[in-house]
Amino acid sequence: MDRRSFLICVPLFLCLGAFSLSADAKDKPEKKPKPVMFVVAQTGPESFEAIPAKGLKKHKADMAKEHKEAVKAWKEAKKAAKKAKEKFTDKKPKAKALKIVAQNLKGQEEADAHIAKLLEAIRKAKEKKEGKKKS
Repeated sequence: MDRRSFLICVPLFLCLGAFSLSADAKDKPEKKPKPVMFVVAQTGPESFEAIPAKGLKKHKADMAKEHKEAVKAWKEAKKAAKKAKEKFTDKKPKAKALKIVAQNLKGQEEADAHIAKLLEAIRKAKEKKEGKKKS
């Protein structure tokens, strides 16, 4: 094979290879994006939050930061009351507890549905307890 025919064949093979790769890419089905996983956390006696699983660590850090700021403000208020010789009756703010109630919920809708079930169960338990008190 001489040099001229070689130079003509190489680009042809490269073009054919590129077309075959693009044809393979079209045959493959598109991957569906993975749903965002959520956790349901209990933040109070009757309060729940749906939190993305990847954002749970950040949410805990934010809660700790808020608590730290609340304690700092409480200390300043206490110091100011002491300086003014006033009675200070405010209690020190407590850190919020975050109890994970459910994990691996696929999507916000599923997490909200789970929260609704939990709230309904709490409501029914209260009604049952009140019914026993009346009897």
